[in-house]
Amino acid sequence: MGRVRALPRPAVGVRLADAVQIYLATITVSNTRATYAAALDRLVADFGADTDVALLGTEPDRVGGWFTYVWARSLPRRSTSG
Repeated sequence: MGRVRALPRPAVGVRLADAVQIYLATITVSNTRATYAAALDRLVADFGADTDVALLGTEPDRVGGWFTYVWARSLPRRSTSG
């Protein structure tokens, strides 16, 4: 699993939709960008385009719970056999 890292300074007043678009523009590989866009577009749809990105950092359990709820079924299954 990946790690969530804190931004070096609070991103106050940044709309979630804008942050997603700016981030996606930094990804040069089209397949990777499309995969990230699918997840992030769903995040924007569920949390709202106008959500202040700084507010998401104050509720990490809400964001983490959302990822688990939405994407847990997509995780690869691990074998329980030894």
